[in-house]
Amino acid sequence: MRRALLTSSLSLLVAVLAVPVPAAAETWVLAGTYTYPDGEVEQMFVDTDSVTTNPDGSVYFRARNSHFPNSAPNEYVVRCDQDFSGEKIALSSNYSVGGGWFSDSADLTSLIGQAVRFVCHK
Repeated sequence: MRRALLTSSLSLLVAVLAVPVPAAAETWVLAGTYTYPDGEVEQMFVDTDSVTTNPDGSVYFRARNSHFPNSAPNEYVVRCDQDFSGEKIALSSNYSVGGGWFSDSADLTSLIGQAVRFVCHK
């Protein structure tokens, strides 16, 4: 499983080099919600105007966490054709737009995991 995630992550990192510039328009849509035991709610929003399928089949999108509404959105690249039956999925992340990309993984039940399911229609 780890080897598959590593291989997928490396492929995504290479794919990031071909990521197009996001669209200028922004349409933020709720893609995930998490409620903490104390009742606090955290939400993840996806800019549906940023969702772009790259020539290699990977999907680029931008997301923003409700706890940081004024910060720059995070960028992600994911392969929607990967196996979603496990607990984690591979993706590439950039937590500061224009910063550095790195290979990552996310629990499917996490906020980013929910956002990936939203973007990939899973």
